[in-house]
Amino acid sequence: MALAVGVLVLVVAVALQPSTTEVYVDFQPRPVTQPLYAKLLAFIDRDVQMRELSDRIVGDATEPEEKALRILHWTAANIRPTPPGMPIVDDHPYFIVVRGYGQADQATDVFANLAAYQGMTGGLVYSKRSDGRNYYALAVIRIDGADRVFDVREDRALRAPDGRLATLDELRADPSMLEGLPAPAAANGATYPVLIRTLESGTIRRPSNQMPLSRIIDEIGRLLHR
Repeated sequence: MALAVGVLVLVVAVALQPSTTEVYVDFQPRPVTQPLYAKLLAFIDRDVQMRELSDRIVGDATEPEEKALRILHWTAANIRPTPPGMPIVDDHPYFIVVRGYGQADQATDVFANLAAYQGMTGGLVYSKRSDGRNYYALAVIRIDGADRVFDVREDRALRAPDGRLATLDELRADPSMLEGLPAPAAANGATYPVLIRTLESGTIRRPSNQMPLSRIIDEIGRLLHR
């Protein structure tokens, strides 16, 4: 009995621990502090909402490519560019969905998260200027054993000359296959060959921390290492 009470007290104590999240508004951090239990409950709710949305979008599609394309088209249609005068808010992808607008990289993040709920691994990856700043964000999603590249803002799947979805390796080996495509409007004049050539290497940024289990593990780790 004493052990059970002790465990319950410990659980309650952990649940009441304050947890701080930084939300960026117009690139300025705004800390939001709430009890850990409230943060986890809200996180689970957002997870449920995103999972249900992803399922509605793909509908009766069964093949990964068709699922990815349906999510791509939905995201491009429903996450519009940030209207003039509206704040740029960097928070959970679910809130980007609710607002209905965001920067190009935020739309890309929404796409990658919705795809993750269909079991497709991937994420957003930035093209980098020579000074280290970002040109533009593209999405990379693994389909049929290879990474495929999507431009969410332009509602475009990058394709090989024969019409199939190009792989990231193919595009990196020969960026010129994209020369006929118009440059993305939000890429500050950079063409697709330039964006592919300057695409950052290394691990693709994956949306796993937007799902409860990995986030709970991360939060517990933060508390234990205070």
